[in-house]
Amino acid sequence: VENKQILASPVTNGYRNKCDFVIGINPETKLTTVGFLIEQSTSFVGPVGHLSHISEGMKYVALELEKYCQASEISPFDLSSGEGYWMGATIRQSKYGEIMLNVAFHPQDLSKLQIKSVKDKLRAYFTSGPGVVCRISSLFFTTRKQWESGETENIYGTMNITEEVCGKRFQISSRTFFNVNT
Repeated sequence: VENKQILASPVTNGYRNKCDFVIGINPETKLTTVGFLIEQSTSFVGPVGHLSHISEGMKYVALELEKYCQASEISPFDLSSGEGYWMGATIRQSKYGEIMLNVAFHPQDLSKLQIKSVKDKLRAYFTSGPGVVCRISSLFFTTRKQWESGETENIYGTMNITEEVCGKRFQISSRTFFNVNT
């Protein structure tokens, strides 16, 4: 076995190409927030604007989704009570600037027609409303219950985004495993 020196990445800011965010409540502001869990077994979420490993593009999409969720009459999912709807979001961004957003939603007892309305409003927000500034390439909607993978549906745009590593191009779907540091 040959010893090889470990080299640091030349990119230390905004290097993640995928982030899994939780939609919960910021305990300081009491507002719906798209961020990372700050306390296990709760739905307390901290904002991500100050984190250096997340790209500005992803932060911008997370903030727009946060604004959307705050303005909607739909509450975030509460881990302790099992009530609520907005669960989380996965955002992927390729080096080509393509952005994929996958929003996870707990259906509770909503009818298919009510869930369709939720999807239609979310799509409209990101394709012709204020969220259009995010320039999302694809929007997915995952309907799932707690601890399930659920069903994922493309509700806008492409099925994949393209990433390049070492001169090779990869088509990344909403469920593809791909290292988060390109």
